[in-house]
Amino acid sequence: MPAPEDGEEKKEGEGPEIVVDQREYNSEVVRHLARMDIPVRPAQLEVGDYVLSERVVVERKEAGDFVRSL
Repeated sequence: MPAPEDGEEKKEGEGPEIVVDQREYNSEVVRHLARMDIPVRPAQLEVGDYVLSERVVVERKEAGDFVRSL
C-alpha cells in the first residue's frame, strides 16, 4: 500500500506499528519514532526490545553489552 500523500491522514491500522518492551518505552528510540508519527505500543516482551513484525524482533544493546555477550 503506498504511503499517504502530504495532507492525507493515516487510517487506523494502516502502516507499521512497533511493539516496544515496557522497559524501553521511555527511551530516545521511542521518542524518535513518535516524532516520525510511527505508532508504538508498550507490552511486556519475553524476547527482544522491539517487535517490528511477526518475523523480526530487535534487541537493543550498548556497544559494551554487545561485546560482553559474544
